[in-house]
Amino acid sequence: MKYRAIAAVIGIGALIAVALINGCGGGGRSNGSLQVYLADDPLDAKAVNVTISRIDVAKAEDAWTTLVDFGSSPVTIDLLDYRYDGDTSTPDQYLLADRPLAEGHYTQIRLILTKIEIVDSSDAVHECAMNSQDKTGLKLVGEFDVAPGTMSAVLIDFNVAKSIVEMGNGTYRLQPTVKVVPLQVTGSVHGVVVFKNKSGGDVPVPEGAAISAYQNSTLAGSALIDSEGKFGIGGLVAGTYTLKLETPGFTAPDTEVTVTPQTDADAGTITATAQ
Repeated sequence: MKYRAIAAVIGIGALIAVALINGCGGGGRSNGSLQVYLADDPLDAKAVNVTISRIDVAKAEDAWTTLVDFGSSPVTIDLLDYRYDGDTSTPDQYLLADRPLAEGHYTQIRLILTKIEIVDSSDAVHECAMNSQDKTGLKLVGEFDVAPGTMSAVLIDFNVAKSIVEMGNGTYRLQPTVKVVPLQVTGSVHGVVVFKNKSGGDVPVPEGAAISAYQNSTLAGSALIDSEGKFGIGGLVAGTYTLKLETPGFTAPDTEVTVTPQTDADAGTITATAQ
């Protein structure tokens, strides 16, 4: 069956930041605590509602440990309310859980998903079918440590544009594309895109205008460009990235930017010209 990514409808990337904060331990094995945050980097949709019923973690070859079970009251978050947009006055993350957790080396996180719904620009609601993630969970492989006297964090980058696809029959299905990286080594980038016509005159930002960050040929993150031309991409592992405009009908030179841990790099002003 044919399917296609619906990047222009729902969103580019969702971020789940998992902060691991160690607490004081008595004799024997120490406990830390685990804070789970949600955030998003969306495109053209009115809502991306994700409902989570349970969060589990696991060490290598060990059984799953439930971090938090929401029971009969699963939590629903509109990811678009917590997008990274480079605006420090608006929230980028949502605190989903804060629970004690035994110290040690963990290798997986599992999210039990109850429902994912997309509300598109025409107010139509689309429920995404899941491949048993509501039962067996969305398993995310990524190593992190909880150690006495330290604070660490993990960032889960849920690429919505590639993870939710429209099938040939018009339905939607979750086919997750997810990466997990230590939050301490990540940063972000922001900038402005100015759109010009062929004569060099300013034109309004096109609807659905987007820009993406690549490392070599690997997509690392994307963002919608707002009506003022501003954009922000979060959850980038420290390193050098190439920013590429992904807006039909316009072209712009690639821009290289270096991201350092826990900083927000300035990509400056990028000029996009009508083709």
